[in-house]
Amino acid sequence: MMLTDPCFNELSVFPLCTNDVEVRTRIETFISILRRLKKYGFTKLRCEHGLSDFKLTETISISDYSQSALAKGNHDNKDRNNALFLFSFVRKPYLNDKEESFFGLFDEVKSCLNEDDNEWIDCYGLYIAYLLKSFVVSFDTVTDNPCKLKLIKNKINNGSIVVDSEKIVSIANISNESQLENDELIIQTLSEQDINVSEAGKNKALKFTIPSHHGKKECMKHGKELLKIPYVVDILNSIPFDPSEKQYIHKVHPNGNIEVRLHWTKRGYGLIIATSANDIIEAWRIAKELQRHFG
Repeated sequence: MMLTDPCFNELSVFPLCTNDVEVRTRIETFISILRRLKKYGFTKLRCEHGLSDFKLTETISISDYSQSALAKGNHDNKDRNNALFLFSFVRKPYLNDKEESFFGLFDEVKSCLNEDDNEWIDCYGLYIAYLLKSFVVSFDTVTDNPCKLKLIKNKINNGSIVVDSEKIVSIANISNESQLENDELIIQTLSEQDINVSEAGKNKALKFTIPSHHGKKECMKHGKELLKIPYVVDILNSIPFDPSEKQYIHKVHPNGNIEVRLHWTKRGYGLIIATSANDIIEAWRIAKELQRHFG
């Protein structure tokens, strides 16, 4: 699986900021998400014409904000560094030449910012994320996750254009960094990607022990196999047996520990292991690697 670029949700520009404090907060929140994504291996955010022309207030565009920040000579200036990072992260246009052929699959693509109003607005960032099987990054104005995207095909009927078919799909949306810790959809979406995960370093266990029980021999054997995996740091303990469970991954912990079920054993023995994961997303990525290897 290739790592797929996220897309900018251009509808999140609204409502506009009303003062400098709101501008700074919006930019800093947005960049904190991008910096976190960069740690996982994402290096670009797709946007059709770049971010420059999008407005932050009625009178200030992102380009205006950035030019003002770049004019500051202090290389340690936070605004200046944010501006440099932001423009280095943007990739335009949304689609390259090879991907362009997919664009015309639907005649209209719309999203609804306010379900109460039921107002559907053209939204190409969400559509490109759908085509790429990716996700969108929004300013903190759009907190819905997932975002809803309506895909419409039209036809000619008695000389008029009418709707032939439509469907609504869901697109994962990140609008604040905390979602990378506690939003199940975002965690699962990113863990499906080939994100960066550090391999276990010098602290990797060479030997381990677990309490004595009827399944110790089978658990020790599997633990030795697990330690051959680059991301597995240590075998911490066994977990209560459960012969009814048939899934290899039993539980993924936010601290990076993973519980696995030896479902091929008669009594369903299990282990809890320490991994090199730094957070829940990396832990789930490792869990899926283990599932492919042993599950």
